Amino acid sequence: MIRVTGLMALLTCVLGLGGCEPAVSPVQPRQRTYFHFLHAHAGAGPLDVELETYDEKRTVASRLQFGTSWPAGGYASLLVDATSDTVIKPGDIQLRLLSHPDREEVVSPRQLELRAEKYASYCLIDSFGKSLLIWAVDNFEVPPAGRCNVRFMNLCSYYRSVTLESKDDTLQISRMAFLNLSSFKTYTTGYRTFYFINDLAGALIDSVNVVLSPGKTYNLYLTQSDGEAYAGWEVLE
Repeated sequence: MIRVTGLMALLTCVLGLGGCEPAVSPVQPRQRTYFHFLHAHAGAGPLDVELETYDEKRTVASRLQFGTSWPAGGYASLLVDATSDTVIKPGDIQLRLLSHPDREEVVSPRQLELRAEKYASYCLIDSFGKSLLIWAVDNFEVPPAGRCNVRFMNLCSYYRSVTLESKDDTLQISRMAFLNLSSFKTYTTGYRTFYFINDLAGALIDSVNVVLSPGKTYNLYLTQSDGEAYAGWEVLE
């Protein structure tokens, strides 16, 4: 867990007959939020991932490889200042993505857009030869007993529209345009094969094999590497 702090108690002295009396500044509300990052840009190479506030900077992942995420298999829980019960104070946390080992910025630093008690995923992708950082709010419920959640993201600029299908035809997420993502679908568990289909040509692009576990939430995605489409998956929760 990462705890991002930054409040300092400011004491002032009020002169008077009674001497020096401390006055403490009001404590701002604090809220918990949840953050996940996926490295889906093969051309960017390994990454150093940093989170920074006005009083702290921390490298949370070093040499993060293409096709992997931080945290692996979940979300980072952050405790940060808030302007209300639902909105995290703008600019409270900044995400920096640096190439490893030369430490050059891959994209401009991004002020994270986070909401109290909400889950958010950020992804670095290749958008027509340029690095692009995208994000989404992850809205999902705890799946029913014996089932899981599945989502599909089309992060591959080579294909305008892609459909995700299970081998046994029990799941189909149709016509996802580039940079689009589906809602989370409740699905059965066990060993599953998923096909990624080019909607314009009706041809198979790639496939993945996943062992889906009860109670888990999965993100299936299509991106690209070395001029070819690349299908991947990750556990979000």
